[in-house]
Amino acid sequence: MPSEGKFGAGEDLRVKPVIEFVDEAPAEDAPSVQDVPEAKPASVTPDMINDWISQLVRWGTPACAALCGLGGVLLAVLLLSVGFWKTLFIAILCVAGVFVGGVKDKAKWTKNTINRLFPPKDEG
Repeated sequence: MPSEGKFGAGEDLRVKPVIEFVDEAPAEDAPSVQDVPEAKPASVTPDMINDWISQLVRWGTPACAALCGLGGVLLAVLLLSVGFWKTLFIAILCVAGVFVGGVKDKAKWTKNTINRLFPPKDEG
């Protein structure tokens, strides 16, 4: 004998849609389509971009963790696909590109770096 479930034996468990048609006109105080203000897209301000970038490069933030994670994945893919020496060469070229694009006065920066690494001897 089949067991009776929660709804009993032989009960139809399918969902039956209920459709009701309303023949009434909308109320006079209901807003019409013309009364609804037009939605404006959210604008991105420079302050929002600066906050996002500062979160991206500040240690300990989730955005920085995600960036470092992506960097680790990229490094792993490079090491596995092209090898250690070619990956090192690519990294050196990236650092050179950052130097060329990021340092305004390259001669002054180079002179200061050399003077920090090899301080000039006193002339006395």
